[in-house]
Amino acid sequence: MASSSAGKIQQITYEKRLEILQKLEEGVSPDKLAAEYGLHKRTIQKYRKNATSIRQFSDCTSCLHSKRIRPVLHGIVDSRLYTWVMERRALGDVLTNNLLQKKAMELHIEFGGPSNFVASNGWLECFKRRHNLRLGGVYREWVGVNAFAPEKFPEELNRILTDEDIFEDDVYVMDVMSLMWKALPQRLLLHEGEQWVNSRKIKKDCITVALCANTTGAHKLPILFVHKYANPRALKHCMQLLPVVYKNEPNSWITEPIFNDWYTNYFKQSVKEYQVQQNRVGKVLLLVNNSKGLILSEEALEDCQFKQMFLPSNTTSRMQPMDQSIITKCKKLFRHKLLCRVLQHDIGVQQFYLDYDIKDCIDMIAEAWDMITATTIQNLWRHILCRSSLDNTSERQDSNDCVPEDMQQFGEIINENDITEWISECEKEESIVIKEDNTDSQHSEIESEIDYIFHGLAIWAETKPEFIKLNANILIDYFKQK
Repeated sequence: MASSSAGKIQQITYEKRLEILQKLEEGVSPDKLAAEYGLHKRTIQKYRKNATSIRQFSDCTSCLHSKRIRPVLHGIVDSRLYTWVMERRALGDVLTNNLLQKKAMELHIEFGGPSNFVASNGWLECFKRRHNLRLGGVYREWVGVNAFAPEKFPEELNRILTDEDIFEDDVYVMDVMSLMWKALPQRLLLHEGEQWVNSRKIKKDCITVALCANTTGAHKLPILFVHKYANPRALKHCMQLLPVVYKNEPNSWITEPIFNDWYTNYFKQSVKEYQVQQNRVGKVLLLVNNSKGLILSEEALEDCQFKQMFLPSNTTSRMQPMDQSIITKCKKLFRHKLLCRVLQHDIGVQQFYLDYDIKDCIDMIAEAWDMITATTIQNLWRHILCRSSLDNTSERQDSNDCVPEDMQQFGEIINENDITEWISECEKEESIVIKEDNTDSQHSEIESEIDYIFHGLAIWAETKPEFIKLNANILIDYFKQK
């Protein structure tokens, strides 16, 4: 099977690539060729796309057994560094860009390479591309917060999937939403004469929900649900039977410990079980937003089968479909379920709140997540992954499901405009909560970026004259004192 080689990046000579192209022209399917040559189907498709350049380069007989086109400058440093990287990886070490640049300069000095050699960021990127090398378990240093413009995201993502032979079924996206789980429409509260329930406390009584699914929609993980209480009375006898992964934190936010626990004990386990069901293996890429809570520990990054990549900031809905579309749909479904539950009872709102608890909230948000179809998720990713749209019948059904069928009978109490205004107000309040949560994150990201710059300055200064090194150390010491 093509994915059986996902754990090992193969180098295919141009002679083999010509064979693959020939068989493609003879009508052999990419799936069969992927299995025959131990490659991913995406790699076979890449060869077909680049057929002209492959044939042109292969016209030279001496190039048939080559695996690379470009000559390698500073060859001894390149080969020694690659050997060193393989040795470190065999020992299970996690490598970083800075570590490789420092080692490259040491090898340059040790073996007396060209005097003009500099282990620059550009040289390092070429080195990694030559050897299909990706460091650690997170695409943070080279596709991080501002590494590329949002409009470049689809191109970068597709390049990563091709280079790493990552199947689309193994690309997951996780996004977080704040949910005011007790809020009801103002019109309904006034009708019931229950103005007391429209308090600031209820508006701010939020839980945090994280949704995660692969881009094909074939594998949707249980919701990560974060509440402020560890053992609510409503969950006393059913904590182990919940349809969500329940966690607690005083502010109901997803913190690094919560995210790392979910990633290690739920996400990885669930994905591996899914791959077993599909009778395959392969690398897995998890896409997350840039948030202070969604940072993996060094220990979590050691598993080279799983990678984490941060989505670019300030992107459009086409660039972050989970955030802009799936979350919006899920919230609407939840709120209509909540509204129907209130309206279908003869009791007043005050009595409803006495009966309504966090277990009811968990059940309704889990039901809403279940109603999001695989077709909807897959269609939302078609722009980014450059694939054609599927039948949108299920997507239309999702939209229809956002409107209760029996809402007309409650027209005298509340109408569609009231519901729309209520949903809009909730989303506005929830976005404020998210912004408050991310304020500290933005400061920490800036500090981290400055720290990274000064760390790079220290490495660069080591090979420079003493007066440059002295001034660099002065700046670095001043930064540390601040």
